[in-house]
Parts: sequence; structure tokens; C-alpha cells
Amino acid sequence: MRGRTNSGASTTLNMDDLITQLDEVHQTIRDLAKRDLKNTDVVAMGSKFDVGKPGISSNQFKEYDLRLIDNIYTEYKNVDFVSNALKNRTQSIDQFINGYLRNIESFDKIQWKAGFDKLRNGWGDIDNALLEMKKQWKTVFEENFDDVVDSILSNSSLKQNSFTGLNDVQIRAALENWVATTDDALYKFIKVE
Repeated sequence: MRGRTNSGASTTLNMDDLITQLDEVHQTIRDLAKRDLKNTDVVAMGSKFDVGKPGISSNQFKEYDLRLIDNIYTEYKNVDFVSNALKNRTQSIDQFINGYLRNIESFDKIQWKAGFDKLRNGWGDIDNALLEMKKQWKTVFEENFDDVVDSILSNSSLKQNSFTGLNDVQIRAALENWVATTDDALYKFIKVE
């Protein structure tokens, strides 16, 4: 669980961070039950990614919430993105760019799940909440485009599986188009539940 140092010593969490972590634990438990996952389906929970940003030590690699035996990663975010947009959450953005994009095999291998309970009051229904989350991700991709491209190009599996036969210039152009049009080839990882 987050809130621990590498040595295992506890760190101080403020009440809002603690509530968010508890909400994400509940979200995780509900999702595991809904998907009828067993412990044999899970590689790890709350572990560090295998690959991180170049130039940093492995003990500084980002963490994921859930990784299944078929290498599908799930990230749970039970956060009020209505009043505090994703673009303001630098740790979440860094985790996605330097964690998920450097480790997933394709965009089918990640599920980023926003908890609907925290979005309902501002965005109404699930369909509208999903649309609004895609808009927020679009802003994140636009503002961090070079870093996104660098992470994708550094991940040979993701590059090959999602951009077969394209060179780096063509991948960049395809990605620009996907970002601009909120194409599901890229945005399908976003879930609101």
C-alpha cells in the first residue's frame, strides 16, 4: 500500500490522502469481486513497474495498483476530478507516462478506472463522466506530448503492437491524430465505474 517508504517505515498521510487510499482499496475490492478474479490471476498488487524512466534507480520506479497474469494492468483512481482536474495531479501523470507507457504491451493491456462516486455530482451520469475524463486526458496528452512519445518509443512491445510497420515519425503523427480526435485506439484505457 502507498504511504510507506522503501524500508517499510510509515510516512505521514493527511486525512484527505488517507480517505482517498481507503476509497481506492474499496474500489479495488469491488472490482476484483465483479471480475471474479482469484489470487492465481494476480501477479502483484501495489508493486513497482519492471521498467522506469531512464536515469533513475529501480527503487524509484513508479508503482501500479494491479497486474494480472496476462499482463493487464489496472489503476484505480477514486478521486474528485471534477473540482481538481487530472492535469493538476503530476504524480498520476508521471505514473502513467513513466510507469504504464514504459511497461504495457499494448493499449489493451491497461485499464485506468475512475471511481464514479466522486464524479457523479459534477458530471451526472457515467457516459458524461467518461466523456469528461477523456477531455481531461486529452489535455494531459497535449501538455506532455513529447514525454508520451518518448515513453512509447522506448517501449518496443507497445511500439510494435500498437504501431505496426510505422517509423518513429509516423508513430508521432498517428499519436497526434489519436490525441486530437480522442480516438479509442488510445483512449480506450479510460473507464468510469
